[in-house]
Amino acid sequence: MGGISGPEVALAWSFKHFIWALTRSRKLGRLAGVFLGLLLRPLAGLMAPASMFDASSATFFLGAKDEASTVTHKELLTLYRGQFASSRMA
Repeated sequence: MGGISGPEVALAWSFKHFIWALTRSRKLGRLAGVFLGLLLRPLAGLMAPASMFDASSATFFLGAKDEASTVTHKELLTLYRGQFASSRMA
């Protein structure tokens, strides 16, 4: 499991759609998204690796589901490796 692109891409996409909705112009929205994406790209190296679990633009899982095993809600929470994991909060 992992992330495809970081929070900077998600922010650029959100900004693009915000401008698109505000101006009702796809061209302005696309231009704003590309512009902000280019501005934020250098900041990608400064992002915490754990932020990919919290704010990535896309995620993936490569594997197969095992019908025999189940995971409880509490076990699922212990698998969380994002930026706000309880071990990082201390």
